[in-house]
Amino acid sequence: MINDALTEFDNNRMKVWKYVDDLTIGENRAIDDVTEVQQCLESLHEWSVSNKLKLNPSKCQAMSVYFGKNNPPDVDLRISEHSLAVVQKVKLLGVIIQNDLKWQGQVDNMHSKANGKMFMLRKLKEAGLNAGEILSVYKGYMRPVLEYAAPLWHAGLAQSQEDRLERIQKRVCKLLLGKEYKSYSDSRATLDLEPLHSRRLQICKEFASKAHASEKFSRWFPATDYSSSMTLRKPPKVKSYRWKTKRFKESPVPYMAELLNHA
Repeated sequence: MINDALTEFDNNRMKVWKYVDDLTIGENRAIDDVTEVQQCLESLHEWSVSNKLKLNPSKCQAMSVYFGKNNPPDVDLRISEHSLAVVQKVKLLGVIIQNDLKWQGQVDNMHSKANGKMFMLRKLKEAGLNAGEILSVYKGYMRPVLEYAAPLWHAGLAQSQEDRLERIQKRVCKLLLGKEYKSYSDSRATLDLEPLHSRRLQICKEFASKAHASEKFSRWFPATDYSSSMTLRKPPKVKSYRWKTKRFKESPVPYMAELLNHA
């Protein structure tokens, strides 16, 4: 339905991402450049009118990501006569994106959802289901909440955030084993559960391998230009990204490039 919307704005500076009826506009510009987003929004409004669709500006938001010392000037973005709300975080396809590119909001969201499902596990135990049956529900219904879109945010988690997510699985182990629970490591061995960190790492490795093999996303991982006369036992598969900040080092693509090189 929205495939032909804003096709003229998908270029090096402007990017348009579409999924079903969800549309996201991104712009990469210098602080003193004039934004092209307003022009993009006006074109989107004209497109919606010509296609007899009605936009809902109250559900549209604007967020700026900037790490300079001085705050960028405010930009009033509008759809028709309605100004877009400027926010510090947005929910994009189920993932919380913050303007500081940290993942506290995403961790809070996953933790809240998992707590709601923990209540269900307790009720299942009260109903008489055995540990194996409840474990199957955990693996199929609760654990995916803690792993959704992991390649995007896993590398950027602080240790305290990783520990917070791991404690959720620890609580599940205590629920399943009851008085037989001794320690988290022993209970994982008994229940045949991997640490959540290990599972997310494997998810990232599999995603990186598939992206590297994909014609569409292989550009994320250009081939190495290694040309030394020395023969390495295991030469790097792809170019390693140069980084000046920890934030960029722990962003998804540089992180997965290192996973590919150490696979």
